[in-house]
Amino acid sequence: LEFRRVLFRSMAETLKLELVSPERLLVSEQVEMVIVPGAEGVFGVLPEHAPTLSTLKPGFVDVYKGGAVVQRYFVSGGFAEVTRDSCTILVDAATPESDLTEAYATRKLLELQAAA
Repeated sequence: LEFRRVLFRSMAETLKLELVSPERLLVSEQVEMVIVPGAEGVFGVLPEHAPTLSTLKPGFVDVYKGGAVVQRYFVSGGFAEVTRDSCTILVDAATPESDLTEAYATRKLLELQAAA
């Protein structure tokens, strides 16, 4: 019985995060909290959150574990679906913060100029 209480308590303290781009599944794991750049404003998602659907504006998705941000992704837009125990984020494009370098920005600018 004690094992079930501990298991239930630990599961209730996390939620399933899935961050999906058209190319691949970027994140699929249990996390403590997610900060999402909603079109109506940035919002936090914790376990037991009210069900929500939101469009996203460009900004950072922050992933929390152990009380700290462990991953950050820049997203260009998309949608977030939140349930009591999960947050699914469908994005047009997502880039890990660690990849956001001057060289990356220059390459992206050249790609956009070539496409115009």
